[in-house]
Amino acid sequence: MNSENLLYSIEVRGRFGYINKSGTVVLGTKFDYGEDFDNGIAIVSLKDKYGYINEEGEVIIPIIYDDAFDFYEGLAAVETIGKKGFINIKGEFVIPAIFDEVGSFTHGLAPAKVGYQWGYIDKEGNMKIKPRYLDAFNFSDGLALVQSGGKLGYIDMSDNLIIDFRYDVAYSFSEGYAVVERSGKFGYINTIGNMAIQYIYDTANDFQEDLAAVEIDGKYGFIDKAGIKKIENKYSFCENFKDGKAVVAIQEQYGLIDKEGREIIKTEYDDIGIVSEGLIGVYINEKWGYINLSNNEIIEPIYEEAFEFQGGLAKVIYENKVCYIDKEGKFVWRY
Repeated sequence: MNSENLLYSIEVRGRFGYINKSGTVVLGTKFDYGEDFDNGIAIVSLKDKYGYINEEGEVIIPIIYDDAFDFYEGLAAVETIGKKGFINIKGEFVIPAIFDEVGSFTHGLAPAKVGYQWGYIDKEGNMKIKPRYLDAFNFSDGLALVQSGGKLGYIDMSDNLIIDFRYDVAYSFSEGYAVVERSGKFGYINTIGNMAIQYIYDTANDFQEDLAAVEIDGKYGFIDKAGIKKIENKYSFCENFKDGKAVVAIQEQYGLIDKEGREIIKTEYDDIGIVSEGLIGVYINEKWGYINLSNNEIIEPIYEEAFEFQGGLAKVIYENKVCYIDKEGKFVWRY
């Protein structure tokens, strides 16, 4: 969606509506709940029922469901009378609401629960992998994490067991590696189940952008896919890399580093957000403001909460009310 046409959700006295980039209310506060738009569609609620609207405010999918979820691969899960199914963008039931629980579609398959067991359905609602697992997660890197007999293992999209049920703690694959635990320590396996990085970490994150945050003796650093330490374990907290930058902390003071471990923003803030449109939310003296990548203050810290910029505007909480500001800190909408 063109950023000039973006709509932003607002809340006034517990009612939700939408403004445009100039701050003009284009959809009045007539909803009990309204999410932000995603690919031109937003979930809204009236009288405990959920449906979908477009940017013109038209109800394109009736507000009749007990719950509604985002679209993935062209389908959205909805709930009615305690059961879940999937609708298309026209609001037509493609998969009837007959399941006790469902996940979202990835690679053409979605986890679906019947009674106490999970399997996988395709986009026509065919049960491609019969319900026989105690838990089931989305496919990634061609494999899905599933639970059977109290242990976790991995299957392929044809329900072949690729990695045996031998883990008490395991996570989905990311960039060809999965975090698993053995004897209280974490390491990584590859997609054929071989140990790729030894079980030596107290905690371990997924690989993102070829690096993973790991903890040893209360200190975090980053390793590469060969298990080689790339950034020293000196941080009390680390997040994964995004667009070449990662949030880190030393003694509860937060900053940003690059993939070489160089400080982009010194660890001097009480909290920090991610980079969005060249600005970063920072928390200092119990208020949020924004800085740029040169660590220059751009917007004074006066907000109770501050969110990412999107299309030139950011949602903030000011004096306990939802407002929107531009990149100069001017209020575009407030009430």
